[in-house]
Amino acid sequence: PNLFGLNEFIDWCRKADTEAMMAVNLGTRGPDEARQLVEYSNHPSGTYLSDLRIQHGYKQPHNIKTWCLGNEMDGPWQIGAKTAAEYGRIANETAKVMKWVDPSLELVACGSSNLGMATFPEWEATVLDLCYANVDYISLHQYYGNRDKDSANFLAQSMGMDSFINTVISTADYIQAKKRGKKKINLSFDEWNVWYHSNEADKKLEPWTVAPPQLEDIYNHEDALLVGCMLISMLKRADRVKMACIAQLVNVIAPIMTANGGAAWKQTIYYPYMHASIFGRGTALVPLIQSPKYDAKD
Repeated sequence: PNLFGLNEFIDWCRKADTEAMMAVNLGTRGPDEARQLVEYSNHPSGTYLSDLRIQHGYKQPHNIKTWCLGNEMDGPWQIGAKTAAEYGRIANETAKVMKWVDPSLELVACGSSNLGMATFPEWEATVLDLCYANVDYISLHQYYGNRDKDSANFLAQSMGMDSFINTVISTADYIQAKKRGKKKINLSFDEWNVWYHSNEADKKLEPWTVAPPQLEDIYNHEDALLVGCMLISMLKRADRVKMACIAQLVNVIAPIMTANGGAAWKQTIYYPYMHASIFGRGTALVPLIQSPKYDAKD
């Protein structure tokens, strides 16, 4: 539940030896709250909010480097969803004021919430046209499911991911050319996974319960195969996909499950993710592969 806040999250990141990626609220809030959050998190001392952090027991700044400018702002399911022009303007103004507080930040603009959005890829073109100067990444999100029990089609879905990545790269490069810019906008694939097993169970959850067992997909073998293919899709474009985050890590559509009392176990999708974590280092090679092909529904 929401008892776990910013400082608790940073404590967890230190224990896990990982870096935080934070998001600011550009739905019901805006630039002023975003710059306040950066001041609280990253400013050393001597301002109201940095001194408040020190009062909370954190003398050293958190130094959070990477920040997302909202999340899935093209989605009608969001509170404060925006058109591409509305979002691009507020993202640009928010980026400016955040970097005035901390010039070292790397900022991620919201791309399309998934490949099937009706506004893709015009959304990316409009957003980057408005905030190219002040952002460093554009985000991509994609989930796949096998609701039709069509394994041949399901296992081919990473080809859609390939197309998604390549189209966003092309769009970002077009805006760079249009701006006569020197900066390449890289990609942050900051939500991806298989997600569909828990949909029916989630419809039966009572609203406003505390910490409900939500989005608890139980994965099978073909899910692990597709997760492996999705990892390969990102490795193939490691020249531009510079960040990627499986969503999520524990319990919620996750490779690791836990139960109250301390029990924990690995799901099938844990293994390709583990292998990529261990072996997906160094230089990514681009092999040219010839193999048999088949036609799938999509």
